Amino acid sequence: MPRPEITLRFILWRTGLIQGLCAALFCAAFLVSACGCDTLNQHQFVIRTEPATIEADTAVIADILCDEAEARGLVDGTADAQLPTCICYYLEPVKYFPLTLGARTAEGSLVVDLYHFHPGPGSTFKYIAIKRHLASRLRVAFAERLRVPRWKEFVGFPESRNMDGYGLTNKPPWDGICEVHHVAMSVQEVDCQQGASVYLPDYGAVLHDQFPHHGRAHFAEDRGYLYARHIRIYVCPDCTKAYDEWWNAHPVNSTPPGD
Repeated sequence: MPRPEITLRFILWRTGLIQGLCAALFCAAFLVSACGCDTLNQHQFVIRTEPATIEADTAVIADILCDEAEARGLVDGTADAQLPTCICYYLEPVKYFPLTLGARTAEGSLVVDLYHFHPGPGSTFKYIAIKRHLASRLRVAFAERLRVPRWKEFVGFPESRNMDGYGLTNKPPWDGICEVHHVAMSVQEVDCQQGASVYLPDYGAVLHDQFPHHGRAHFAEDRGYLYARHIRIYVCPDCTKAYDEWWNAHPVNSTPPGD
């Protein structure tokens, strides 16, 4: 028969061990979520429309998105959008990870897309503010005709487009001239595969400075977690040449994307 004080001491010791283990697991989960996450935020509003009202509905949506873009500091990228059914398209004026906002016609409806991929946890304050403000204004404008689909029910885009669906998968200078080689670029479809250039440090260090618009295979995570095998991008012929020369001169313990 064990002594009561020994049994109690064992129970307390085991309880403290479990509590310590739980605390360690919580800290580890917190650090991973705070420091090691990329986040894809995507939201849609779908408005049911009729042939008799589509013109008026389109004008209302265009006005709402224009007001929101002006209030949040987004620039108008409609003229550069590659989506034939685009109504309007706005994006943050930043080089990497821009928040985008667009509207389009699709399947007898009008669709508003809010998109932001960024290297951090959760949603940014700007994304949350735009999402809430759009929900309020669109609900007032369209009432029961407004639907907010779940992620699996989103109205999709053609496979070859990027995740925000409207623009190209790289953000070129607005004049279509390569900022490195100063030659005209053309839109081409290239291969895309899962991965990121950050896992090839030597390659990632020179990608944006020496051949940012090459026409070979690209890593999906460099383009915002694309779910496509092919993407449409601006391609510079001199970037492609420099890309090929760099890989020929650096046969390191890895291979180029797509090989």
